Amino acid sequence: TYIKNLAKELTNKKFIYVPEFMISCLNDPELIGLFLSHSNSVLVIEDAEKVIVSRDNDKSSLVSVILNISDGILSDILKIPVILTYNTKSENIDEALMRKGRLKYKHEFKKLNEKNCKKLLNHLGFKDKEIDKLKKDDKVKEEMSIADIYYLKDEIGDTKKKEESKFGFN
Repeated sequence: TYIKNLAKELTNKKFIYVPEFMISCLNDPELIGLFLSHSNSVLVIEDAEKVIVSRDNDKSSLVSVILNISDGILSDILKIPVILTYNTKSENIDEALMRKGRLKYKHEFKKLNEKNCKKLLNHLGFKDKEIDKLKKDDKVKEEMSIADIYYLKDEIGDTKKKEESKFGFN
């Protein structure tokens, strides 16, 4: 959700998305050519925990390739910032990626408190009465992740669309 929003905000940037099953192709010369032809882009590697874990524990790690793209010789040529998402504890990540000067920003998405949940739900178009009803139905909790809130929005939005489209063609 955050990366989608970032892509909407940064209209002057293209985002190159690398899904988990393609991460092993990062050192493929054809992919490097793609990066070269799309300078001023942002490289997004989602669910990267399998390839950024400490090299002490996993010899198949692609840490050196990611370091080269983000901070090595290739980074001087490509000039492409890299966003890595992962679902593991930071202490499992190779320390070379976490060093000061390499890691520009790190953000851990924690659950929002009740006040911020309501604020985001309001921003997404939910009225206070709707939120109260969702609390009673146990769909809104005191603390929720951003992903939970957007999932709820999608779920409720689909229901609203079905209710609104009782007539006509769907």
